[in-house]
Amino acid sequence: MLIGLLLIAAVLVFTFLRPYIFNRKKTDTATTNEEITSEKRKIAPEEMLKKISEPGVIVIDLRSPEEFQREHIIASRNVIPEELQKDPSSFQKTTFYILVDNGSSGAGAALSEKILPEQGYENFYHLDGGFPAWKGSFFPTISDGDPQSFTDQSKVKFIKPEELNQLIQNNDPTVYVVDVRKFESFKNEHIKNAQNLFLDDIEKRYKDLPAGKKIVLYDNDGLWAFKAAVRLFDLGIMKVSALSGGLEEWKTKNFELTK
Repeated sequence: MLIGLLLIAAVLVFTFLRPYIFNRKKTDTATTNEEITSEKRKIAPEEMLKKISEPGVIVIDLRSPEEFQREHIIASRNVIPEELQKDPSSFQKTTFYILVDNGSSGAGAALSEKILPEQGYENFYHLDGGFPAWKGSFFPTISDGDPQSFTDQSKVKFIKPEELNQLIQNNDPTVYVVDVRKFESFKNEHIKNAQNLFLDDIEKRYKDLPAGKKIVLYDNDGLWAFKAAVRLFDLGIMKVSALSGGLEEWKTKNFELTK
């Protein structure tokens, strides 16, 4: 009888506790799956550094346009999270995308782990720690070029108008002069034999610059040339100088211009 009573009690206990046990297992399984998905979508800065050298990998920067302009990962594209969430149709489902946020918004994780996969986009991942983690690892970025920044100032060498004029008069074959103003201004007047490469196109077209040449940049007053020199330095082109005083000072010396 005692054994029978114990068996009945065990059955009753199991019957009443079964829903709780089942639901707990189900919850634990769901939590584990979420953790696996979250880890799967994360990419550490070191891993991303290797990954971006592979073909078909695109980095999407989700920060504000102002933050992106100030400094960003080289060759990345700036897209506002709301735009990407609203209409991801311009992105290929077979391309490998890495999302970069500011490290605190969580936009990259939300988009790559839940929002985009629900729309059928599986190849989106996010940089763990965002842009601050990348910069904190001292991995390459491109700066807008801040004249007040000691770091950016250290990247730029200057050349005086007299020195550049002498090189041009001597037809020095090692010198390559670049006008970083808009094409309309360049077309109106420019330094003899200069080529036009607009400041905003530097990152896209820097590979058009001839290897081994001494690049001399100029604009109207020197600011854009400074910014262009900083960007080229960040892109790995070191033999670059900015014309002191720009075209304004060049004109005060009555040096030759092509119109």
